[in-house]
Amino acid sequence: MALIKCTECGQEISDMAQACPKCGKPTRVAIKQKSPWGAAILNFFFWFPGYFYVGEYLLGIVFLLIVIAGTIMLCLNLNTPYGHIPWAVMALLADLLISILLAIDGYKRVEKYNQAQLKK
Repeated sequence: MALIKCTECGQEISDMAQACPKCGKPTRVAIKQKSPWGAAILNFFFWFPGYFYVGEYLLGIVFLLIVIAGTIMLCLNLNTPYGHIPWAVMALLADLLISILLAIDGYKRVEKYNQAQLKK
């Protein structure tokens, strides 16, 4: 166990302490960080839950609506008489690319979230 200085008041405290006994500021031990990989996996497979994970509800709702609209459009176009195989392949490739980009975005947003939590 080592002594560290409180970032708020400068008091020497244990590195295992949950908060400074003088000013009450939580230490890094007390701050629960979120997993960047958790958000990346959620966004890759489902597109929207990773945003709810970090508290960005508006973006989560927007992507949820996009997923719902895309599903409805897909269901409406399944019974078309013309061939839609090339469009389906293009849609799958676009879906894969968007999933990868959203996974990267979710990972970076959680890293920023965790850094902001440490600065408080």
